[in-house]
Amino acid sequence: MMAKLKNVRLLVALVLIALVTLLSVSVLSLGAAASGETTAAVETTVTAETTAAVTTAADTTADDTTEDTGLGLGFWISMGVLGVLIIVGVFFGIKYREGLVKWLRSYKSEIKKIVWMPWPDVRKNTIVVIVVIVVLGILIAMLDYVFSKGIIALGNLL
Repeated sequence: MMAKLKNVRLLVALVLIALVTLLSVSVLSLGAAASGETTAAVETTVTAETTAAVTTAADTTADDTTEDTGLGLGFWISMGVLGVLIIVGVFFGIKYREGLVKWLRSYKSEIKKIVWMPWPDVRKNTIVVIVVIVVLGILIAMLDYVFSKGIIALGNLL
């Protein structure tokens, strides 16, 4: 009885993940279609203004329907791979639940053993890192400027 209950839970989890993945894909495709229609309407308006032609709302909607606003094949392949990875992850997470829980508990106990730096030290070290990055960025920019001017000057000599 307990094994059947675990299998049902696994099946329900996999179906829910598949539904969430499909829902997210449909929301993304609707968002892309809406942004594509907006872009097409702006392009139609700009074209109409530059050619000084008067178009009606019916003409612009007819032009918008002819453009391809669908998602590419690469997007669908990526979403399929992501869905499969999520399903496999949930499957193995449920299958090896005891080992996963044991590992997470040991991880939590190890994290508690870490001695964290006090906040003033963290702030001081962060400021030092930011200042060093800015100074090195300025130094590299100056060297780039000087070398580019030198190369241009050498090119003019020849």
